Amino acid sequence: MVNRLSDEICIENGLSVIEKPKGKTPRQLHFAEKNGEPTKYNLMREAIDKAISLSIDTRSFLRIMKQQGYIIDYSSSRKYPTIRSFDSKKAVRMYHLGSEYELDRIAERIWENDTDVVLRNRAEFQTLYRFPKKHSVRVKGTRSSMKKISGIYGLYLHYLYLLGYRPEKKHRPLSPEMREACRWCDKYSESVRLMAREHIRSTEDIQRYIETSDHKKSELIGCRNKVINRLRREKNPERISELKAERTRLTGEISEIRKSIRTAEFTLDRSEKVRNDIKIELSYCQGNIHRSQKRDSKSRGVDR
Repeated sequence: MVNRLSDEICIENGLSVIEKPKGKTPRQLHFAEKNGEPTKYNLMREAIDKAISLSIDTRSFLRIMKQQGYIIDYSSSRKYPTIRSFDSKKAVRMYHLGSEYELDRIAERIWENDTDVVLRNRAEFQTLYRFPKKHSVRVKGTRSSMKKISGIYGLYLHYLYLLGYRPEKKHRPLSPEMREACRWCDKYSESVRLMAREHIRSTEDIQRYIETSDHKKSELIGCRNKVINRLRREKNPERISELKAERTRLTGEISEIRKSIRTAEFTLDRSEKVRNDIKIELSYCQGNIHRSQKRDSKSRGVDR
């Protein structure tokens, strides 16, 4: 019922409607993928396509999938084959990715490969996954001032660096978690700008900023309500124009404060995920991809 109503609204406004999409991709992810944003689903498809192009058999396919951070599990304990990243506890059934990504079709696509082309592609792939041992972040200032960049501000600066958010040099994150996080790069950048502007360095600073901003927002709303009440009683055209301008100014300030509060809350809510993503990405950069979960050992190759 809800989907049908949504489709009718889309048609009325000249927007596209999803008609039985292949792979049963969730609606919000479908539109994100349509906009070219990196999502869990299309990153999985991209990794599978890459692994197929580099494989001469399914054993090498599964090995290359592991190099990219994914485990494919089709053990007898599962009703459907699944795919997940090493550090994810939630697996995706492969039929959700589309008919081209079911195991039988993957095996067929591998059979169709030209061995010479596969070997040439592998050389390029190994260059891509040649892991650097260290990361460095270049910031303006003296050595003593750089040492002070720590806490949640330093955490987010490091995160943006690992995401490849650098004007002088772009790079692509290695872990699936970080590649998916690129979708929110602008939001993380807003967090860093807010912390730099308001001199926020710790979670306590963010909490105080949210409380202070919320109090300021309430005061501005009170001032705007007074202006609105005056506007209702005012008869003088010049005074009405002045009150309207004042109302517009206050509304703009309230909107900016609300936006800053949302950014601060986003920064606070995502801090634990940011720490975890950095830990995962660094393990990939050092070539130490996690294989700690017991069910990883149960993953087997598909016979050609």
